[in-house]
Amino acid sequence: MNIRNLALTAVFALCSLAALAVNHDPKIIIHGTGSGGAPTQCPPAGCLPVGTHFTFSVNHNGGTPLQFNNASGQDWTALTLTETGVAAEDVTCKQTVFLICTVTALDNGATQIVLSGVRGLNLRNGIPAGSNFSIGFGCVQRICWPRGLHFDAQASTAFATIDYPGATATFVYGINNAGDMVGAYIDDGEGTHGFLLSHGLFTTIDFPDSSLSVASGINNHGDIAGQYNDWEGHGHGFVLSGGEFTTVDIGPGYQTFPTAIDDFGDLVGFCTDSEFNFHGCIAFDGPLTLFDYPGASASLALGVSFNGLSIVGGYGTDGGSTFDHGYLYQDGEFSQIDFPGNPTVAFGVNVPGEIVGNYWIPPSNTPNGFSLISGTYTTTNIPGALQTNPINLNDSGQVVGWYVDSSNRTHGYTTSN
Repeated sequence: MNIRNLALTAVFALCSLAALAVNHDPKIIIHGTGSGGAPTQCPPAGCLPVGTHFTFSVNHNGGTPLQFNNASGQDWTALTLTETGVAAEDVTCKQTVFLICTVTALDNGATQIVLSGVRGLNLRNGIPAGSNFSIGFGCVQRICWPRGLHFDAQASTAFATIDYPGATATFVYGINNAGDMVGAYIDDGEGTHGFLLSHGLFTTIDFPDSSLSVASGINNHGDIAGQYNDWEGHGHGFVLSGGEFTTVDIGPGYQTFPTAIDDFGDLVGFCTDSEFNFHGCIAFDGPLTLFDYPGASASLALGVSFNGLSIVGGYGTDGGSTFDHGYLYQDGEFSQIDFPGNPTVAFGVNVPGEIVGNYWIPPSNTPNGFSLISGTYTTTNIPGALQTNPINLNDSGQVVGWYVDSSNRTHGYTTSN
């Protein structure tokens, strides 16, 4: 096995890489903030300030450590490194900053190294905002990292898991600027119910005399949009405002699924016709109408900004009910949203124009989360999750969604804002 040594030091001076390699045969070594001592000092040229997404390359087979500063303004609870050039089977980990290291061979041939987990509610490990850290490379048994090997690094900030008490699965779909969240949970009897989470308290939301209910969107007035099934299995939309439920349907032959609501009470969502074709649906100052991406064979409208000026969703063009592209509708025009090189759907958009959604990497097509901020796409997967689905965000950038853990259990989540 060709083991090469990568060392990442978050606070202290570098240890002897050669000695560590002989004793522990490591791929990655992280020494960090939990054991006290003075922070790592930057060289005269200074540590390179980086945000949550940055890149670097191996220099001189790692002879000189690379020194960085976490200038993102956020504590990092995970760090994902991706490279193409050293096989995943040659990667081992030894570390003290994060709790977990997992190595995965991606479908596209790349190797992904995920360092995750911190101790305690206060960040005792991980890479806190403002901290300096170093990434060094060493050799093991004369096997060294290839000079110039490129790494893509993505840091993750704090997130909180949300589980409805006693539920077997929890999904979070919407959040407003007060931090109130809505979603759905499955109880142990396999029934599906909507919920509101406000000020730490859960409230079940079930449309009267329905077989299934989901709360999918909430605006800044506390109005909630969602879907329910009648006892014949037909899907209908609803709005819950002032404690009163109102059914929202586009018309006979369609099933209706509102997904988001703006501050004027306008709705976006999707509908299926009698042949199970998918269409986007919107209701702005009137009843629901079809809203399809031009030329698409299938469309979804999924998110709307609170001011009603931006709509996001997805569409497909293959003649079936698959979705290959995301879109943004703004100022009367559609623009395409595609995570570079991958099928994409956009789920949520806020007033500042930040967008979240999913992309898929064939052939496994596992959902990956992404954000699109100021023209830059960033992967936003929860470390160790089998799939991550960011669904919506408020105007502070606080994201909600759901993920599947390594035991195949589904949880809701929210990020820090």
